[in-house]
Amino acid sequence: MKKICTLLTLLCLLFSAIPACALESAPECMGTVTDLALVIGDNAGKDLDTLCRRYQDATGGKLYLVTRHFIGGRDVQEYADTLFDLWALKENDVLLLMVIGEESYSLSLGKKAAAALPGEARATLFAAHFHDAFMRREYDKAAGDMCMAALSRIASHQDEKLNVSGLFGSAVSQSPLHVYEQELTSLFSSFFEEEEPEREQPSVLREDKSTGISIWKILLIFFILRAVFRKRKRKKRRILF
Repeated sequence: MKKICTLLTLLCLLFSAIPACALESAPECMGTVTDLALVIGDNAGKDLDTLCRRYQDATGGKLYLVTRHFIGGRDVQEYADTLFDLWALKENDVLLLMVIGEESYSLSLGKKAAAALPGEARATLFAAHFHDAFMRREYDKAAGDMCMAALSRIASHQDEKLNVSGLFGSAVSQSPLHVYEQELTSLFSSFFEEEEPEREQPSVLREDKSTGISIWKILLIFFILRAVFRKRKRKKRRILF
C-alpha cells in the first residue's frame, strides 16, 4: 500500500512539473502580435491591433497572433492549444499560430468562439483566406485575411457585427524579412545579370552601314581624286611647254 501511495505521489509530481516546463519554453505574450519570426510589417501590426480592439468591443474577446520559425517538430495544433492555456486566454479569445520554417499553422479558440468555428469551418477558412498567401510568403496578407474572416464569423455567430473597414489595404508595409530577402536578391543579381543588348541605332547609321559609306571612305576618295587631278594638270603643263 505504501508503494502504491509513493508511486501515485511521484506521478502527481511528474504531471505537475510538465506545465511548468512548458511554461518555461513558451514565448512571452507581447500583446496582439507576438512576432518572434519577424515576418509581420508595421502597418499590418497596427491593423491587427485595431482589429483586436474592434473585436473586443463587439464580443469581449481578444485576438492574438504568434509567429515562430520552428517549434521543434511538435504538433502545431497541440502547441497552439497549450500556448492558449499557458497564457490563460478566455472563452472568446482567438490565437492564430504561424510556424514559418515548418510551413504550418493553427487556430486555437476559447469555448465560446469555438462554437462558431468547428474543425471543418476552420479548415475552410484556412483554405479560402490563408493558405495560398502563406505559402507565397505574403504573411501580412495571410494573417490579415484569416483574422478578419475568423473574427467576423465568430461575431456574426453571436449576433454581433464586426467592423473591418479600412484594414489591411494595399499600402501595407513590407516585413523586415521581405526587405532582407529583396536586398539579398538585388545583391546576387548584380553579380550575375547579363549585359544589355546593343541598342538599335538610328536609321541614318543603319543605312550608312548597309551601303558601306563612311566618313573615312569619303575622305579617302577625296584624296585619291585630288591626286589624280594633280597628275593631269602636271601632264597638261608638260605638253604646253
